[in-house]
Amino acid sequence: MRGRTVVAVLALAASGCTTIFYGSPKIDGGRAKCEEVCATWKMELAGMVQMGDYSNGCICQVPGKDLTPHAAAAVGEAVAGVWVQAQSAPKQQQAPR
Repeated sequence: MRGRTVVAVLALAASGCTTIFYGSPKIDGGRAKCEEVCATWKMELAGMVQMGDYSNGCICQVPGKDLTPHAAAAVGEAVAGVWVQAQSAPKQQQAPR
């Protein structure tokens, strides 16, 4: 199943589907800000991700539930999809129309 997800993400990236992101790609304030963000969703902070200099983010979970290995793998796949889109965005902006 995981292989299918990776193939789907790569196929979408190669097909020219563009994802537009709004807002800041970074969480300013580190752990404290992530705890605040998770609390607004009635969740707790499970971890944080850092994607080079481009972006970082919070991983929130339902209170009292441990982040399972399967859920952690899904987070990794989502990060991979965002990274692929972020890498292709500058190329698309430079391409002549």
